[in-house]
Order: sequence, then C-alpha cells, then structure tokens
Amino acid sequence: MAEANPQTEPGKPVAPTSNNLRLRLTSAVVLIALALGTAWLGGPVFLFAWTLAALAVWWEWTGIIGVGPRALLASVGALAILGMAATLAMNAPAIAFVCAVIGSGVAAAAASAYPGRLWALAGVFYAAAVLVPLGSSTRRRCWFRL
Repeated sequence: MAEANPQTEPGKPVAPTSNNLRLRLTSAVVLIALALGTAWLGGPVFLFAWTLAALAVWWEWTGIIGVGPRALLASVGALAILGMAATLAMNAPAIAFVCAVIGSGVAAAAASAYPGRLWALAGVFYAAAVLVPLGSSTRRRCWFRL
C-alpha cells in the first residue's frame, strides 16, 4: 500500500514553499514603497491611496465574517468610507466620525438576520481606522519632507 502524501491529506497544514515566501516579500517591498511614496507626496494622493487601503480592508472583512449578502455589506461600508474620506478632505473630522457611525449602523442593520451582525458593525470602524491619521494630514505635505 502506498504511503499518503502529508501535504495532500485532509486536515494537514500545507508546508510553505519558497515561492510563497518570495511572493510575500516582493509584495511587502512594493507596498512599503507605495506607502512611503504617497506619504512623501502627501495631500490628495495620500488621501486617495489610504482610502483605497480602507476599502480593501473592508472588502476583506466582509469576506472573513461571512454574514449577510456580501455585495450589500460591501456597498454600505464603502459608502461610509468614501464619505469619511470626502469629509476628511474638507477638514471635517467630526463629520467623518458621524459617517463611520451611520455606516456601521446601516451595515449592522443590513446583516440583522444573521448572527454575526455585530461583526459587520465593528468592521466599518476597523476599516475606517485606516483613515483616522488623515484627519490632520490631507491639507499639508508629509511631515518628514525637507
């Protein structure tokens, strides 16, 4: 009888390969360069890049929690995040916070028929946390620029 391959057995973790590590390192270097580049440019470029990052965090969150219709949850959270970004661009952080509160409430209501609806509520705040530092940095250049 042939011996089972441990990497194909159900329930056994798959060993990481060097290609996987190489891909992760390459991704990390590229993302670090992009983050530093947007920080260097500051202003609207910085706001746009980190708004995209917040939207990506929210999209991943909706997939992880798996409650309700993902398209509806993603749309609600995206509207809240875009509202936050717009109000932060106008230097109105209090209104941005209100956008997050309303968006999280609507996300929880959209997932109300599912047991994990509070995760939807928390997720909007989690994704919106990416935008918190933008409240004071969208109008000026990067702090480390000479």
